[in-house]
Amino acid sequence: MLTLIIISYIIFSIDALETSDYLYYIDGKMNEGGILTLDAQGATNTSNIPEKKVKYSSYSRFNKYLSASQGKFYQKKLDLQHITTEKTSEPLNQSEINCKVISHIHQLGLYGLIGFAYKALHLKSNYAPSITYMIKSGPSKVTYINVAEGLEQQFQDEDIVQSCDSFDAINYLSTALYYDGFTSSECFPNDALPDQNLKCADGKEVSKMLKKYYIAQFREMKSKDVKNLLIRFGAVLVNDMIYVGWDKKDDNYYWISAVRKPLEYKYDAAEVLIDDNILYNGYVIIKSWHATIGLILGIAFGMSQLLPRYYVLLQAMLYLLLFLLFMLPIPEQSLAPVGPPVYATPSTQSDTNPNAIQQPHVPYPTTFTTTPERNQYDYEY
Repeated sequence: MLTLIIISYIIFSIDALETSDYLYYIDGKMNEGGILTLDAQGATNTSNIPEKKVKYSSYSRFNKYLSASQGKFYQKKLDLQHITTEKTSEPLNQSEINCKVISHIHQLGLYGLIGFAYKALHLKSNYAPSITYMIKSGPSKVTYINVAEGLEQQFQDEDIVQSCDSFDAINYLSTALYYDGFTSSECFPNDALPDQNLKCADGKEVSKMLKKYYIAQFREMKSKDVKNLLIRFGAVLVNDMIYVGWDKKDDNYYWISAVRKPLEYKYDAAEVLIDDNILYNGYVIIKSWHATIGLILGIAFGMSQLLPRYYVLLQAMLYLLLFLLFMLPIPEQSLAPVGPPVYATPSTQSDTNPNAIQQPHVPYPTTFTTTPERNQYDYEY
């Protein structure tokens, strides 16, 4: 038993040291009236609301052939040539630029992240995101629960102004994405906030994309970890760039990137030299674990699909089971093969983000659809 305790301690100690592979997001509850409730337990002000975290390794890769150690990876419909033809890459028009919250969200890179992340998950699509729809779908008021005694003044209710001239809603784009997803700018143009979000401007039905997803933050990751994000989520926001893959040329490695052009409010394609000596900070769009059917699907289809809170527990139980099986005496007759032979084939400068989003209320990031099946022919690797 002492041996088992020591083994378990080592396992959990190693697991605790792997902090760089975590993704962080805020998980609030919004009702049908648009009121978002955030849990302030343990917080001292609105800027340090407790975050949820999940390991990126608990998400499956697009397919089993992909690895962060391979020489190159990019999706064939998101190579340098295709990046420039994406509607997300097209410049904002003057009316969209004049809607200040839209131009600011474009500057922050979130406009590009949403558009390219959806493209990475649904290769046949080509949409520019409607940010005005997301703002309209987001919270109109924020309240707090579990506020510590004496801190009531720091956690007063806040009304969120939804307009072109207010930046209040930026902190809650992730909440909007989770509850109502996003739609295309053809449905809701980005030049003005709509009066409603139930029907497109032309009266057509709203097609909601990435519902039950979050915008999640990663911190101080090595280039290898960023590659691991790419083969799971497809698009990664770092500073003014959206990475969608990597390639090797002349013994150097490059990020396949959509690079934001600040004066033109558009994206161009570029290869950016990978610096293995810095740590990366940025954002990805991840599937919500709350929308999984969790434990049952995890057991049926593999531990990588489990809810994170069960993952470590079941991992420990597995180690315990293996240990107990190892300690059991093996009957002598069981060593001899019984029955016909079975034939089988084997299967195969610490960097801080200068453009990181500063959030007065929520440390930024706040939908579940299964990542479409891929095969090895959708990629270059």
